[in-house]
Amino acid sequence: MKPTLSLILARCKANDGIGFKGSLPWSISQDMKFFQKKTKKVDSCHENLPNYQNAVIMGRITWESIPEKFKPLHDRFNIILSKTTKEPTKIELNGLFYHMCGDIDQAFNIIENNSISITFVIGGNSIYNQVLTNYANRVRNIYLTDIVSNHSYNVDTHFIYPLPNKQFELTENESVHNQLDKLNNVRVDLEFSCFTNIHFVNEQN
Repeated sequence: MKPTLSLILARCKANDGIGFKGSLPWSISQDMKFFQKKTKKVDSCHENLPNYQNAVIMGRITWESIPEKFKPLHDRFNIILSKTTKEPTKIELNGLFYHMCGDIDQAFNIIENNSISITFVIGGNSIYNQVLTNYANRVRNIYLTDIVSNHSYNVDTHFIYPLPNKQFELTENESVHNQLDKLNNVRVDLEFSCFTNIHFVNEQN
């Protein structure tokens, strides 16, 4: 059985921007804490099973945007997608391992053969689009951070996917105010939302 997925991303609410020249256009500690907490916390059914961890799937550009000292992302099973990778490869870096795959189906096969709790797709935009186009029925949650600011962010990549919609309904929402964007030295508000696939909502009910 193929794994279910969750997407997690932050975007500028004013223009749907999520990236600029292969990197995030902001640096906001509260959003990074949210990302780490969500992607590290395993499902409740796996909390007492120490072998289980969450997986993060990302594209090559997203991988290259991560500072070297943080690679691979700690306490998570890292899978990087690259079109130039023909066969899945396990690679050691900084005393930890990550996996290179040529496509999402290869990533699914690796996940199925390891003790994975929740699988998160963390970018970039082409990976988000591919998942929502071809695997939307497997997406359980979309965790979206909207950045609200008067600052005009330079962006060249946009996440244009209306939420909520017929397939995903709003199930969680929380706002925090007056957070520092250290990269641009401006204050912003953050809106944390979770949109859940209605098929999974119906299962829970």
